[in-house]
Amino acid sequence: MRRFLALGLAFVAGLALPPKGNATSLKDVQVGIRTVEFLRVPPRGRIDVAVVYDRRRKDSDEDARAILTWLLANPRIKQAEMAPVLVDIQELAGDRHFPLAIVANGLSGDMFARILDYSRTHGTMTISSDLSCVHAGKCTMGISSSPRVEVILNRQVATACGIEFLDAFRMMVKEEY
Repeated sequence: MRRFLALGLAFVAGLALPPKGNATSLKDVQVGIRTVEFLRVPPRGRIDVAVVYDRRRKDSDEDARAILTWLLANPRIKQAEMAPVLVDIQELAGDRHFPLAIVANGLSGDMFARILDYSRTHGTMTISSDLSCVHAGKCTMGISSSPRVEVILNRQVATACGIEFLDAFRMMVKEEY
């Protein structure tokens, strides 16, 4: 019982901690997940969600674990339930299908190419608070919640991955080509 209580307290404490440095914030995750509701065909039922990170980098590992904790605490989006798992960037090329991937900070440009390759092959929507992934044309969506909320959609990546958003949503976000 003590062990269970200690785990529960550690879980709650992890939710309350602010992100370190350039890490993904809870608000980034919440905004990113909310964008899924604006897909032309939103997901239903159980959907596997990859939290992509580089396990060799401490900052990426910590960011991914914080994202995973937040997703596990609130797994519902409209008519879907997320089943998040950590996926090391080196293992992303496997056969497992993830309709949605949250990209943790701490990845470099060459790793972004792997993300795009996987996304095109599997039709995966990728979301990152590292806007360089979107600007480089490797991630579908970039989210920044500080100092104000900004959502950037890379239209070329979305098209290449077969991802379509409602027109009303596209008018609310910044699009890159």
